[in-house]
Amino acid sequence: MSTIDEIYQFRLQKLQDLKATGVDVYPTKFQHDNSIKPILDNFSNFENISVSTAGRLMSWREHGKSTFANLQDETGKIQIYFKVDELGEEVFGNLKYLDVGDIIGISGIVFKTHRGEVTILVKSWTLLTKSLRPLPDKWEGLQDKELRLRKRYLDLLVNPDAQRIFKIRHDLVRGIRQ
Repeated sequence: MSTIDEIYQFRLQKLQDLKATGVDVYPTKFQHDNSIKPILDNFSNFENISVSTAGRLMSWREHGKSTFANLQDETGKIQIYFKVDELGEEVFGNLKYLDVGDIIGISGIVFKTHRGEVTILVKSWTLLTKSLRPLPDKWEGLQDKELRLRKRYLDLLVNPDAQRIFKIRHDLVRGIRQ
């Protein structure tokens, strides 16, 4: 098991290696025109349509010359599909610099897989922010209550109940202020 410092150094090295390939690792802007929830809710309107969105990589599954990942923004989570035939060898090869927790922007075509899951076939991707520290364990989450309170941003990132409560509280306070 690697320590947090080792993971940090490994991810920092990945960032430097990606920068050495000539990729702009700190882009100043990314134009995205869709959030994830409308794509999921209105699939028929987006089927075989090109979309661009951005979010945080929450999972990563490699299968030879294709890779599946889950992309999450503030509205929801969607599966994305990287295929070497669509991206080209060089761009697909740069996927090795990505980690769970990174924030990326993608452009691609919306379709449904054989299992019926709404997916975006990625035509291009841009690294927007590199996550140098790992996210909490996918299955365990944040169990320590003290850590959840101290690192509220992590709790909001991985705990859907915390997000829901935060949104309700925000709406309530805004309503009272109005």
